Amino acid sequence: MLRSSDGGRSWALLSPTVGGQPISVLAGSQGEYNNCIAVAPGDPSTLAIGWQNGTFLSHDSGATFTQFQNANLHSDVHSLTFDSADPTGRTMYIGSDGGVAITRDGGATFDSTTNRQLANLEFYSTFVTRDFYGTLSVQRDLIAGGLQDNSNVVCQLTGPSTLTPWAPIDGGCDGGVVIFVGTGQVLTDLVCAGQGSNLWARSLHGRSLYDIDSGAAVSVRMPNGPAVLLSPILEAVVSPVFKNQAGQLMYAVASPFNTLLVFGLFANSDGAGLHAELIGTAPDASQPDSISALGSFDGTTVLIGTGAGRAFQLVPTSSGPATAAALSFSSDLLTGAMTRILTISPTLAFANYNGTLVSRIVRFDGQSWSGSDQGLPGDPYYALANFGDQLIFTATDDRVFSSRNQGQNWMNASTGLPRRPHCADLRTGVTPGGNVLYLSTFGRSLWAAGIP
Repeated sequence: MLRSSDGGRSWALLSPTVGGQPISVLAGSQGEYNNCIAVAPGDPSTLAIGWQNGTFLSHDSGATFTQFQNANLHSDVHSLTFDSADPTGRTMYIGSDGGVAITRDGGATFDSTTNRQLANLEFYSTFVTRDFYGTLSVQRDLIAGGLQDNSNVVCQLTGPSTLTPWAPIDGGCDGGVVIFVGTGQVLTDLVCAGQGSNLWARSLHGRSLYDIDSGAAVSVRMPNGPAVLLSPILEAVVSPVFKNQAGQLMYAVASPFNTLLVFGLFANSDGAGLHAELIGTAPDASQPDSISALGSFDGTTVLIGTGAGRAFQLVPTSSGPATAAALSFSSDLLTGAMTRILTISPTLAFANYNGTLVSRIVRFDGQSWSGSDQGLPGDPYYALANFGDQLIFTATDDRVFSSRNQGQNWMNASTGLPRRPHCADLRTGVTPGGNVLYLSTFGRSLWAAGIP
């Protein structure tokens, strides 16, 4: 840190401390996008700096600092401002990955209630250009999703257009996969730096977001295999039919990060005994490849897409893991990566097929994949959703599109959205006030539109 006392004509190097320790150690090591400084307008000896590990305050021109410690504060600080209307320098605003916090007493207490009015939640998406695989999910009157830096969250419909405040499902870290499954449980993945990730199953008691229990990690039954499903690609089985040897239905399919393994998640109808079993693998390729998308309508077949643009169909058996068979693409498709598979029936599915030069929406007819994107711009696609077997939705970063004829042609459905909402994921739901399309965004929270 540098300090000038003559208007910037000369500078002196400071080595500030916090409780006797160098601030360079305590503040953190990022400093690329989360470093800021502010000086109190009425007292130039009072200044604050924000960094990776929080906010630090000095009353001696930067010689020593104290660190703010409060549950309303978040790490990764991006902006600091002293209130110019407060000559004492005790009122300060802190902008971080947790929103805005205000102190009016020099850091003794903080208030973060203004965040309730800010539509700035950052939902992750299945297209992993935003670092993590995350999903939005809807079941009955509950809506849940994974947030950057702010856990997985859920809210509840209390009327035709009224939502309860968002509540955390699990605490801290980055959110990720959030999927409601047919057992009445929600599967969540939480990513913490240095701790990896793990898939958890939580029960919804009384259908209320306030009754979601702490749950347990999903166990994996595989000889000499991984003990957890790390950062999984995960999709719910739409209408479960397939059963394992124990007679348990398969309610979801999953693939651990950076693998070609496919697991089924099996349980009793009440969710008891939920666990993962290896049901098959996709064949190796000549170049490194891994599963990037999964989809299954009833569990009797599983559609697989990979990051290198390969596609397979897996037919699970109750006798042990199977090998997936390759599916072909129409000749007009350039190589892309499947980033979401939406299954409408055992013989009808759609997928985001994002390429380097052009991105496509592709359609599966029970035999092969072909382009199905007349009227779409060719930009990367972040989402897919359906309402019934005719109405399909997708989204680029800045627009939502709909098709009313099973993807034969598409039209813009973005009325009412900001110019660039940073679309993340789409889901449909049925509410007391009618049918609804939900759009999660990366930085502009959740949006909803009625489905005529």
